[in-house]
Formats: sequence, structure tokens, C-alpha cells
Amino acid sequence: MRKKTDIIKNLLAIGPRVQSESGSVTGPSMMFDLLMKSLEGTAWKADIVNIIDTESKIENRRVGGFSRSRIAFYIKLLPKIGMKLFKKQDMVYLIIAPTLAAFIRDAAVIWAAFLLRKRIVCQLFGDYQDFYNGQHAILKKIISITLSKTDKIIVEGQLVKNYMAFIKSHNDKVIPISNGLPETEIKPSLSSKELSNESTYNILYMSNMIETKGYLDVLSAVNILIKKRGRNIKAKFAGKFIVTSDAVEFSCPEEAKKSFFLYIKENNLEDHISYSESILGDKKRKEFERAHFFLLPSNYIFEMQPVSVLEAMAYGAVVIGTDHKLIPDMLQDGVTGCIVPYNSPDFIADKIEYLIDNPDIYKSFSLNSVNVYNQKFSPDIYCDNVIDVFDLVVN
Repeated sequence: MRKKTDIIKNLLAIGPRVQSESGSVTGPSMMFDLLMKSLEGTAWKADIVNIIDTESKIENRRVGGFSRSRIAFYIKLLPKIGMKLFKKQDMVYLIIAPTLAAFIRDAAVIWAAFLLRKRIVCQLFGDYQDFYNGQHAILKKIISITLSKTDKIIVEGQLVKNYMAFIKSHNDKVIPISNGLPETEIKPSLSSKELSNESTYNILYMSNMIETKGYLDVLSAVNILIKKRGRNIKAKFAGKFIVTSDAVEFSCPEEAKKSFFLYIKENNLEDHISYSESILGDKKRKEFERAHFFLLPSNYIFEMQPVSVLEAMAYGAVVIGTDHKLIPDMLQDGVTGCIVPYNSPDFIADKIEYLIDNPDIYKSFSLNSVNVYNQKFSPDIYCDNVIDVFDLVVN
């Protein structure tokens, strides 16, 4: 851990906060709050601005789509940020996002900081490739010039850094840093999980209930394992139903939620499947401790390095995921878990059944998951890496 020095460095930190009371808990908000907490006791003193609208009900819009209500919120927020920029700040830290509304917000902050000669570090959770490629040539130029005015941009991995090649001097400016587990109260397993004496096998899906994150594949795989394979499965789903810009099946969260519970009823799965919109704290810990398998067969357009996978690894739950974005950087196929194709519930069922029938292999995957987490993805490692970038910029 870092020791506090006598020299105070003032930081204007602009990012999303966890909204526990409303159940709004996202990977970026968890990572932002983790970093802010880690600054306590260091040379960095943060003035924090929350970029989440805590008053308006905007969760029913399509995530990734253009939102007038969000633009209205940013119009109110930006003058407050502007006032803070005139204060003595050694650096500005801004969480950026790959949507048009977010870019308008981010561009205003970046240009204001640049004109006021403030150092600025941005961090991107996700990637800019699809957003950038989908814009008109003029807007592409504006995006490129705007992001080039930053000092450093932190991204989640080398793949994302490669996506940022449209930025001038991106090799020096863009820094890949893997996420860490954002919940410091989680204590990683000291040993592997085992299946040898289990009569019930617990499956956990814990992420937003977004169509392209694969929860429907998990639901179908559970049905296959129970009805066709004769396995005793208990599955827990946890997350908000959200409809995103890459959705195909559903047009609104209510429709998606209704379909989910109708499938459970029609297939008589009520005794095997449970659902919670949000699980936090001790209840969350118990779910990860109970889980034998953690499933995230995602193809989500904004997916990158999902925090829930790190949580599962810390507890030794064997992860089954897809070869999508940075998931393979976390999940080593045949070592810590299994990679399956997207939209393939039969493949998911096959992998789970194979590991049930081979408990020694399951045990090795579980132990490897814990070891990889401790070596690469702990909260301290992540926060130290980000703060190193801060120090590099201001020193």
C-alpha cells in the first residue's frame, strides 16, 4: 500500500458513482469508486463529480442510444464542472464512454481542461471502435483531435489500445491496465472448489440482464442440463433487465422480463431457477461462495473486461464465457475455465456436464482461477497501476 506524503496533489475526478439505493451498479461505477477509496491515505486529494443522473428515471431507454434526457442532465452538470476547473487542480481524471451523448460531455470537459492548461487523464471502460467507425468523417476528426488533447488514456487491455490507433501518438498516450476486483471486502478463496460429493450443481449469472450478454443462452442451457441430461441444477440470475442498442428480441425491459419468467413457467423450472434484480454485500459473497459455475456467454457490444468474471475467479467458481473482446484475457480456455461460441446453449451444457463428470479437472480449473486472480487482478494491483499513471503525468 502507498504511504501518504506531505505534498498534496489535487485531483478533479469525474466519473460514475455506484447508486446502491436504486440498484444501479455497473462495472465502471464500481471501478471508479474503488479508485476513489484507494486515494485515501495517499498524496492525492480528490474532488469528486458524479456523472450519473440520480434524479431522472432514464433506465428504460436503450443503452447506447441517444438520449435527450441525458443531454439535458449534462447541460446542467457541465457548468458545475467548469467552476471546479477554475480551482487549483493538479490534474483532471475523467471516465469517458463510447456514445454520442457521452462524447459531447467528454469533449466539453477535455477542451476546457486543455484550454485551462490542466493535466488530464481519461479512462475508458469498453472500447471506441464501433462508436468511432460509425461516425461521419467530420465527427471522426473531431473525436481524434479531442482525445489527442489528453495526457494519457487508460484502457482495459492491448486490444483496446489497438482500437485507439486513430489518436495521434496513441502508442505513447494510451496505456492498457487490466481491471481489478473492485470490492475490497471480498476475500479470495484459499483453496479450490470441488464437485466430487455434490448432488446439486449451482450456476450463477450475475450481470445486467442484457440480451447480448447471453442470459437467454444460460437459461436454455439450464433447461437442457435438467430436462435432457438429468442433472440436478440450481441457477441464480441477478441483474437489472436492460434493453440495449444491439438488442434483437426485445424492445423494452418489461418485455424481456416477462419473457424470462414465462420461459421458466412453461418449462417447469420454478424449483431450479431464482432471480434477484440486485445482490450486494454479504448476500453477493454467499452467492459466489455457493456457485460452482459462473456463466457469461456474452457478445455485448460494449463488453470489455467484465468485473463479474473477476469476482467469480476470486472465489474459485469456474467461468464459462465467450471469445469476445477482452474476456479471453481473463479466462484461459482449458486452464481456468471454458470458452464457448456465442448463442450456443448446447455447448454450455456440454462443458458443464464434462466438468461434472471430471471433478479433478474441475478442481484444477478452480484452483487456477484463484491463482490467476491473485497474480493479476487484485484491487491493490489495479489501483497502484492507475495511480502510477497519475504520478507519471504530474511529475
